[in-house]
Amino acid sequence: MSGSAVAGRRARLSAALWGATLVTLPWVGADVIILLTGRDAGGGLQPSWLLMAAAWLVSGPGPGWRVLPRPWRVVIGAGVAAVMLSTAGLMFAPAAPSPSEALMKYIKQAIQLAVMASFALWPLLHLRGARAWRRTARCVVTGALLQAGYGLLQQVSYPSPGPLLAGLERIFTSNPAILSGSTALYVGNAFLDVPRLRGTACEPLYLGNYLLLALPMVALTGWRAAWRVAAAASLALLLLLTWSRGAWLGAMGGALVAIWWLAGRTTWHMEERWRRWLIVAGGAAVVGVALAMLAGWEPALLPARRLAQTFSTHDWSNLTRLYSLQAGWRAFTLSPVVGIGWGQFGWHFPALVDPAGLQAMFTWPVVANFPLLVLCETGLLGFAAMAAGAIGLLRGAAHGRRTQGRRRAPRDGRRDDDGGRRRDRDPDDDVLPVQPASRVGRARAACCGPSGSARRERAMSRRPVVVLEALSVRSEPTGVAGAAGDLIAALAASDRGLDFVVVAAATGSFAGLDGRPGWRVTVGQAAGGDLRRAWYIQRGLPALCRAVGADVLHCLQPVPTCWPAAPPPRQTGKRLPGPGGAREGDTPGDTDPDRPDAARRAPRRAHRRAATLLPVRGRA
Repeated sequence: MSGSAVAGRRARLSAALWGATLVTLPWVGADVIILLTGRDAGGGLQPSWLLMAAAWLVSGPGPGWRVLPRPWRVVIGAGVAAVMLSTAGLMFAPAAPSPSEALMKYIKQAIQLAVMASFALWPLLHLRGARAWRRTARCVVTGALLQAGYGLLQQVSYPSPGPLLAGLERIFTSNPAILSGSTALYVGNAFLDVPRLRGTACEPLYLGNYLLLALPMVALTGWRAAWRVAAAASLALLLLLTWSRGAWLGAMGGALVAIWWLAGRTTWHMEERWRRWLIVAGGAAVVGVALAMLAGWEPALLPARRLAQTFSTHDWSNLTRLYSLQAGWRAFTLSPVVGIGWGQFGWHFPALVDPAGLQAMFTWPVVANFPLLVLCETGLLGFAAMAAGAIGLLRGAAHGRRTQGRRRAPRDGRRDDDGGRRRDRDPDDDVLPVQPASRVGRARAACCGPSGSARRERAMSRRPVVVLEALSVRSEPTGVAGAAGDLIAALAASDRGLDFVVVAAATGSFAGLDGRPGWRVTVGQAAGGDLRRAWYIQRGLPALCRAVGADVLHCLQPVPTCWPAAPPPRQTGKRLPGPGGAREGDTPGDTDPDRPDAARRAPRRAHRRAATLLPVRGRA
């Protein structure tokens, strides 16, 4: 079996394991060892941990550490160093019964941190392209919808669970490391006959946090609008029925961030009828809830009373958090630079908290505030690394919002005379299905639609960019010289200037072009017979065209991974499946490496038409 076939199988298997990991992510209450052996090994082994480990073993390290930007490598390295240096806190601020117990607790918590890091690093190292992210979003949302179904079973079975729910609960609460939260709503110093849904996460707050991850990903699934609206409504209702104040407040913050992000968009792709229905339904819901609250209807007042309880000084759940914050700050003052040691807060809590707070915690006390946890256990060094990461995320979000606004703003966006990258693009600056290339200007004007002559005028007057794709699955590009010569001759007959970008596996064939006016040569990331990586680069070319501000993409050689031209999407409103096996909803050029037989099934005419300008409709 060839190396490329083995790599393809490993990629498919690791992708399947990653998807199963996401679906089982909220099954935190299930302990695999206890379920299989009936014995508690003390590790709290969750199903998603095993699946994540299997995914890493199958896939390997991926493209490697250097795929991360240098600032993020520095931040991650600083965080790891801070956790390691926090071992000095075991000597500077000892509190455990013995040094061996303190060290054992440190090792356990360090392993837990490594497990969390493996979940966070996988998408950074392995997910490339819109198709991979779309599959990821679908798996997360599918897992959340399973939680909605399980929550419905909990709702209808309250307060006396039937045999089905009782059997499932024995499975999903078998992990002694995860304590189950309250099953009834506590408001006004009394428990009400209202269930708090917790799914398989045992604790309503845990389920609410998982839903905060899943809700934004509904927009990335690529499902039909009706299915996305139904999924979002189901998950929002489940979030409401958790009665978790922390999750609700987090959802409010997320809504504000979403509004801030969407405010930077100048175009909207939602169909008018859906926009109208959402506005009407949202307005009716707000008016209905307001009228119910004014009328004093108790079910409508319960959410407000639950939120108001957040500021109560008599609520015991609030007091537990306040006492943990008090002890956490006092622990920080014991060793401000390196902290008291990773995972050591529980040993210090009884000695640092006020006497009334000794009854405020569970078996192992926790800091009810993540920044304070990092500050007290890793000191100023760890807090500085965390702050640098948070600032990087904020700057990245702000930059993405600004570039999105520029990308969608209907500006002229001319290029400089020196061929610099165009930064401002029109919403319709897409790669167009045109042949021959000498008709680029007229085709761009025709595809701009009936939205006015200004757009057509800009399309005719602007200097376009052509990406010449010369990537081969072999070490040297084949058939490039003649194809490039023919294309250049055709483009030279055009009555306006053109800029070119060459993406090649090797620069030898294009050394004479690099540096000439209007030409740039970019070396691809794949070389020598690695079919899967070459496939990835070819799948990513439409996004590359948008990144370099390209107007057209031209494939120079009829390799099987070239995509046949598709009808202009404007004529149908939907993405049509091409003869190469592309499915509805696929980005043009999104040939799936998981389905290599699709290229073999393509008609021979697809290979003759490989030198075609390909459509790209906005999403990578």
